[in-house]
This record gives sequence, C-alpha cells and structure tokens, in this order.
Amino acid sequence: MPEIIPHKEFPMRNLSERGKFRIRKSPGLTFLMDEAMKANREPMLDTVLRRLNQEKGDWPRVADESAVPYQTITKIAGGFVRNPRILTVQALFDYFDGRPEQASAANGSGPTH
Repeated sequence: MPEIIPHKEFPMRNLSERGKFRIRKSPGLTFLMDEAMKANREPMLDTVLRRLNQEKGDWPRVADESAVPYQTITKIAGGFVRNPRILTVQALFDYFDGRPEQASAANGSGPTH
C-alpha cells in the first residue's frame, strides 16, 4: 500500500509571483464570434426580449409551447432578471426561431385608431 503524505508537506504556490494569467481563445470560438459579428446578427437575448415584447398578450401560449414557465417569461421580459440562464434563453430563442415574426404597430402595419 502506498504511503499517504499529509497535506502539510505539499508546498503552497505563491500565485502573486507568477504574474498575469493569459487566456487562450480557441480558434473555433474566435471564428464563430467573428462570423456572427460579420453577419451583424442580433444577440440571442435581445432577439428574445424583442419577440416577447411583440407577443406581449400571448405569453401564456408562449410559456406552454416553449416549456418555459410563465413567471420566468414575465421576469425576463420585465427586466427583473438581467442575466437569465442560457438554457432558458435558448428555449425561447428556438421557439421564436420556428415561428414567423409578427408585424408590429410601429411598422405601420397594425390597426390604427
């Protein structure tokens, strides 16, 4: 059986002497980010917020069909949750991606009073 060395015998590294850390970016991630910037695409969360605003009266239906709880949708759309979980945003984004975008009244295609 190997000898067990107590924790105290391991030397502690002084990280402050090592200098600054370098963050390496993977080439694939950099490529994807560059392509998204070139395509001038809207960020996912911005797209979800815009589409939620367009479908404001239909949030119960959105909640049922996207499997995201209604309360979560209201908190995201109302700005109470500034940094929602990516799985939540992805579920809403996929839901809206599969549906045509509604024309808003701001575009002049809505009813006038």
